[in-house]
Amino acid sequence: MFGTFVEEKEEEEIKYGLVHELDTWSPIYDNLRHWVHMYNLMAETPSFWKKIQIPFRGPGWNPNGEDWVRKTPTLCPVDVSIMLVLHLFPFFGLILQGSF
Repeated sequence: MFGTFVEEKEEEEIKYGLVHELDTWSPIYDNLRHWVHMYNLMAETPSFWKKIQIPFRGPGWNPNGEDWVRKTPTLCPVDVSIMLVLHLFPFFGLILQGSF
């Protein structure tokens, strides 16, 4: 439709996921943290031309030329057993009320 389709290359590894790790479950912070990261990166970068490039480049681009893309997957930042209890709590509340 747009003429942008390109066949996958066997020799290139496809990388999925986020560039930076999530350290919170807050959806507000998760949506705004990239903007904060770009602002901090622009404040640290001495070159004016590279400061202008930061908002227009991909999230893995670094003005110093380093590769920021995450190499290994990480674990969930929250204990899964706590999340299981929080998800099952309303179910047991309905059983105790006799609503089932």
